[in-house]
Amino acid sequence: MPPPPKPPTPGVPKKALWVIVVLMLLAIALSVWYWQTTKPVEQKQSAVKEGLPQGYEFKALPRGQYPEGFPKELALSVGQMEVIRGEDTIVASGQNQKIVDIRTTDQPDSLAGLYRNILTDPKQGWQLISSETTDNITALVFKKDTASFIVTIMPKDNGSQMNLTYIAGKQN
Repeated sequence: MPPPPKPPTPGVPKKALWVIVVLMLLAIALSVWYWQTTKPVEQKQSAVKEGLPQGYEFKALPRGQYPEGFPKELALSVGQMEVIRGEDTIVASGQNQKIVDIRTTDQPDSLAGLYRNILTDPKQGWQLISSETTDNITALVFKKDTASFIVTIMPKDNGSQMNLTYIAGKQN
């Protein structure tokens, strides 16, 4: 006579075990993600370790002031504008950059058109070297004799913010 069949052992079906394993892995993954996003961001040390290069000079100006020698007629706007930062910098190569940040009520597209139209007018004598727009930021590069003028325009609040960099070039 054959032995009687074993009674089924109570247990958890294999499908339920897989569901539990997947849920545990998901919980672990979410915990790791949360831990990574809440830990403080590590600040990297400045790339300039031994000070600025020889010959480099930087002079920040009070709000509302243009650097000495910056041609104010290059700050174009139809609406209201405010100088929010001025800087006079001599880089290590000896190049003197006059930098102005301006906030204006003008829209970015109209500002870019204003610069293209006014500066390239023969009376002004500037030549548009390049014009590029990427991610709503427009960069215009102009040249006149040995001088360069770089205009960067981006949307800000209900208007625009411009960074104007004037480089006088070499005097003969």
